[in-house]
Amino acid sequence: MPIIKEYKSNKEQDLDLLNKMLNEGNISAKTQQKIKSQIAKIVLGKKAEQNAAYMLSKLVEKKDKYFLINDLRLEIDGSIAQIDHLILNRFGYVYLFETKNFSTGIKVDENEVFWRWDAYRKTYIEIPSPIEQSKRHEITLQKALDALGFMVTGFEHFVLVDYNAELLKPIKGFDNVCRPDMVEKAIKKAANNTGMFQALKEMASLIKNTMPLSHGACQICAEELSQMHQPIQIDYRKYFNVPEPHEVITVSEPQANYITKPKLESQLQPQNQDKANQIEFLTLPKMAKKLKISKEEFTAKLHQLGYFEKKNEYDYLTAKGKVNGIRFQKGRFGFYFLFPINFILK
Repeated sequence: MPIIKEYKSNKEQDLDLLNKMLNEGNISAKTQQKIKSQIAKIVLGKKAEQNAAYMLSKLVEKKDKYFLINDLRLEIDGSIAQIDHLILNRFGYVYLFETKNFSTGIKVDENEVFWRWDAYRKTYIEIPSPIEQSKRHEITLQKALDALGFMVTGFEHFVLVDYNAELLKPIKGFDNVCRPDMVEKAIKKAANNTGMFQALKEMASLIKNTMPLSHGACQICAEELSQMHQPIQIDYRKYFNVPEPHEVITVSEPQANYITKPKLESQLQPQNQDKANQIEFLTLPKMAKKLKISKEEFTAKLHQLGYFEKKNEYDYLTAKGKVNGIRFQKGRFGFYFLFPINFILK
C-alpha cells in the first residue's frame, strides 16, 4: 500500500471549538476578530493540504517505489519536526513537502527570498523561506530514519502552492516551488539536477554494499516512521483566554487582581469563617442560567438597574456593580465578568 498515512484533518474539532467560542460569554470585539482570523487560516490551510495530499496520492499509486506519509510530527531528543507530506523511496531518497496557501499570492525572487502580497499595504512583504523551514526538519527526521535502519541517500524539499494563490517566480529555476499537480515533473527535474556529485555518491554507497531496499522493507520503514507520529492539540480556550461556559470560578482573595476599590474589599469577604479568603463566582452566562433568563436579557437588566454602563461599545462596571461584588476579570486577549454566586438583581 503506497499511502502509509492518509491525510485526515484533525482541524474539524478545532473549527467546532472556535466557532462555539464565538457564541459564548462576554468576549471583546478584538478577541472575536482574532478567533475569526484563526478560523479563516485553518480553513485555507486545510483545503491546501487536502489538494496536495490528493495529488501526491495519485503520484505514489502509480510508482511502486514511493511511500507517502501525510501530516507527520516527530519529537526526538527535544527537537520537533512538523512535516506536511513526506515520500520515501527504496533507493533512499526522502522528499519533504511544505504546503502554502496565501490567498493574496506568493513570490520567490532570484535571490531565493520568499514574499507574500499584502493587500492592505499594496506591497509584497518578505516571509521566512519555506525551503529553509523544511530543511530544518532534516536533523530530527534523520534521527528517526537512522533508528529504523533506513539509509538516506538524499533529501529533496518542495513547496506546494495551492491553486487559489497567485505564484510568481523566475522563468528558470525553482522547479521545487510549484502547484500540487506539477510535483511529478518537479521530482524528475530534481533527479536530473543532482549531477555527477550525486552519481558518485550513489556509486560509493553501492561499493559499501548498501543496496536499495526491497519494496517490502521500505514499506515497513515507512509504516514504522508513521507510527512515530506525535500529534498535538492546541488549547484555544487558553490561547484566547476564553473560559468554559457556565464555569464556576473560585477566586483566592490574596491573589486576586481586579478593578475594585480597596475600601470595598470588606464587603466582598464571605461571612462564613470556614471559607475565609474564598469566594465562589459565576461567569455571566452561568449566572444568567441560574437566574433562569437569557444572557442577553441578563445583560440588559444589568444596564437598566445601574450595574453596567456603556462606554465605546463596551460594558463597564459602575460603582453599584463593584459594591455588589461583580468583578472584571481581564486576560491577555479579552475579558469577562464574574458574579458572586449569591448575586441578586435588585
